[in-house]
Amino acid sequence: MARKSNVKVKDRETYNGRLTKQLKGVIPKFDEFFKKEKFKSIIEIGTGNGIFSTYIAKNAKEMEASFITYDIRAVAKDIKKELDELGCIVIRDDMNNHRKEIIAMIKKPERCLLLIDGADKTEPVEFFLNFLKKDDILLSHDYYKQDGDYLSKLFYIHTRHIDLNVFNNIDVIYRDLFSDYLWLCMKKELND
Repeated sequence: MARKSNVKVKDRETYNGRLTKQLKGVIPKFDEFFKKEKFKSIIEIGTGNGIFSTYIAKNAKEMEASFITYDIRAVAKDIKKELDELGCIVIRDDMNNHRKEIIAMIKKPERCLLLIDGADKTEPVEFFLNFLKKDDILLSHDYYKQDGDYLSKLFYIHTRHIDLNVFNNIDVIYRDLFSDYLWLCMKKELND
């Protein structure tokens, strides 16, 4: 059974004529992000319907980055075929069964982007922030700032907050670019 998006259809982004589960206008923001930031590996937790993943896969291919995406639900066959053609590895399983391999990918001596947009995001964000290397970026969806202060508490729309003060050398970046689209962008500034 597919997850329902809380975003009304008229407010959802399209990619290649198909509806994503993202807010309208987010793709130009990611275009801007990918013009500035390049990676050698991209890991996505939460494939969803896979349409936004095809957009990420296209960008990964253009920057010659590996791309792997995890979700407990299958994507439609045509989306899976498109992701395969773009060189994306699609894992249909709970990411918790793959934590060791995700950590190993993050630890490779290459710049990594980790996108978290599946189920409860708080625990995976807090867990994987501990493994980022200098200049790696973690983007998580469904966060908003409270009282205009990103560095105190970030609230996940559905559950609880993340206190970034407990993580060493993590900086919130691209606030103006992503905040209206509920994406939180965090960069590891220095190795611990």
